[in-house]
Amino acid sequence: MSDLIAAESSDYYSRQRSWPALFQIKHGGIFLDIGCGKGRLGSFLKNRFAAKVTGIEIFQEHAREASRCLDEVLCGNIEELDLSAYANQFDYVIFSDSLEHLLDPESALMKAKAMLRADGALLLAIPNVRNFRVTLPLVFLGRFEYQDEGLLDRTHLRFFTRSSITNLLQHCGFEVESVKFDLPSNSKVGLLNILTLGLFKETLTSHLFIKACRKNS
Repeated sequence: MSDLIAAESSDYYSRQRSWPALFQIKHGGIFLDIGCGKGRLGSFLKNRFAAKVTGIEIFQEHAREASRCLDEVLCGNIEELDLSAYANQFDYVIFSDSLEHLLDPESALMKAKAMLRADGALLLAIPNVRNFRVTLPLVFLGRFEYQDEGLLDRTHLRFFTRSSITNLLQHCGFEVESVKFDLPSNSKVGLLNILTLGLFKETLTSHLFIKACRKNS
């Protein structure tokens, strides 16, 4: 178990560019990638699904690079940008490891909802603070130490479990349609999940992959 605790979820980063493919994505969809970085996820979506992708990125250098491969890139903080011109424009709005970096995730989710079409979907990749790499050191050693990257990235301002992110989404007018876990069968944690019949999947997974839709009014 100590090897598992010490190991970072490096396998996750190799899948980071393609995780939306875990869900059924329509060909030719219109995407908004919030926190798009250098546009790698958006490039995957364009190549795999012939998608049209708009990105929002707070860092100018990253936004400049993303603009070379995405259809449109807005440089700024979603919490501050006026996005009213994009109302009902997108089939999918994505937060890929970005929601936890925001001061006010609720306001960002409300903006995302306004930009989704009626039949659109919200796609999220969320670090799971219930993961054993966080909880075991906390319970047995009293440690909750920030790191340069990973689950306790020092730039994370919010922490979520499956229950807490579900509650937040419901509060913001979303209905969770599907939750998937970062437990590939060829990994140590994936094998452990199989051996324990999935009973501990919410403590083994490093990330939650969520698809949510707007609630019917």
